[in-house]
Amino acid sequence: MERKNSSVEGIKMSKMQKSLFKKANELSILCGTEVAIIIFSIGGQPVLFGKPDVESVVYHFMEAKHPAALRNYMKMKKKEEEKKGERKIY
Repeated sequence: MERKNSSVEGIKMSKMQKSLFKKANELSILCGTEVAIIIFSIGGQPVLFGKPDVESVVYHFMEAKHPAALRNYMKMKKKEEEKKGERKIY
């Protein structure tokens, strides 16, 4: 039963991601904006969407010197380092 539920949830998530990416693409085209979406699955795998591409949008964000950019980047790096430390223990 649990396998069926996870399969159904996976299908729902896939449809929602597709819909979100479609809307983000429309927003980018209609407004002439750059868009990046990064979603982490329950398993920790990233799902990326970017217009024109994720890397350039994230780079642009980091270069904007927005106060949240550096703070969020540092939090992300700290979490990565913590995960690396946890892996070494086991």
